[in-house]
Amino acid sequence: MGQALFSFPLDELRGVILDLRNNPGGLLSSAVEVASFFIDRGVVVRTRGPSFGEKIYRSRGNSFPNVPLAVLVNEGTASGAEIVAGAIQDHGVGVLVGRKTFGKGLIQEFVLQLPDGGLLKLTTGEYFTPNGRKVHDVGLDPDIPVEGKEDTEEDLDLEAALEWLVSAGVKP
Repeated sequence: MGQALFSFPLDELRGVILDLRNNPGGLLSSAVEVASFFIDRGVVVRTRGPSFGEKIYRSRGNSFPNVPLAVLVNEGTASGAEIVAGAIQDHGVGVLVGRKTFGKGLIQEFVLQLPDGGLLKLTTGEYFTPNGRKVHDVGLDPDIPVEGKEDTEEDLDLEAALEWLVSAGVKP
C-alpha cells in the first residue's frame, strides 16, 4: 500500500479516499502498518487474551501528509480492515463513510498443521479500538451513514465521501 500512496504527487495531494469496503482484513501486523500511514503517533489497536493479557500496538509514525481522509466501509469491512478504520476514527484523522462494519474483532492463530494438510486455528483473544471500543459482534458505525443500495450503478458511498471532502475544503 505504501508504494501506491507514495506514487501520488504528495505536494499536490489535497485529500484521500481509502476504500475498505468488502475488505475481509488480514494480519494484525499489516493492519498496524496501514494505519500507521495515517496516524502520527499513539495506539492503533489494543488486544486482550487470556494467555497474553493486554497488548498495545502503536503507530510506527506516519510519513504521509495529513490531508482530509474519508474511509469507505460496509458490512464486508472486517477484521484487519476494521482495525485500520477504527484507529482512523478514534484518532480523528478521518471519517468513516458508508455502512456499519462486519464486527470481527477476534484474534485467531494457526497452531497446528494437520497430516491431511489442514490447519487448526484457535481464537486466542479479541481486539479493541485505540479508545477501547469493542468491535466483535458490534462493528463500527460510520460517521457519515449512507442509505440506499450498494449494487446500483451510482456509487453512493463515493459520492458522500467526495461531498465530505469538498465540505472539508478540498477543491475538486
